[in-house]
Amino acid sequence: MAAPITGGLDITGAGVQPVPPGSHWGNATGVDFTSTGTTSNGQGTYVGTNGQAVTFTDFTFNPLNASTPLVLWQFSMGMVNYSFELTVINSKFQTGNNQSSFMALLGEGILRADGYEDTKASWSFTANSAQSQLSFSSSQAAVVPEPATMSLLGLGLLGSAVAARRRRNQ
Repeated sequence: MAAPITGGLDITGAGVQPVPPGSHWGNATGVDFTSTGTTSNGQGTYVGTNGQAVTFTDFTFNPLNASTPLVLWQFSMGMVNYSFELTVINSKFQTGNNQSSFMALLGEGILRADGYEDTKASWSFTANSAQSQLSFSSSQAAVVPEPATMSLLGLGLLGSAVAARRRRNQ
């Protein structure tokens, strides 16, 4: 079984524009990537990937989840292909006007890398009139045992308690 993806990375420097054309981040309904970004601050599985060119897929978010799931970003380094599939946009915050505007999107998706297990992850995208930044971090979902496993564990503990009591009474 392949290991899960750990750590995270930042992607910065991508040219982005609010959608529709002529809008600002305070009233945008989507994101248009006009150039590639660059990886930085790689941690965990992403150590050593700093400085890689990242390509993006444009997306809309109003209404939320209008264009999901989609491969939001991808890059390659050596023989390993990395990507992130956006599956849900959980929250959106927008404010501003033509002179000064801000937007933040938060969501979930799946990180993929050749040779690794697909891993659930959180992501954020922030943009303002001066600059834009994308950040991605992976987080494994907690493993929850199935009910049958919990029942077997409970029976085993009960059996151990009964056996200990019998020994003590003899």
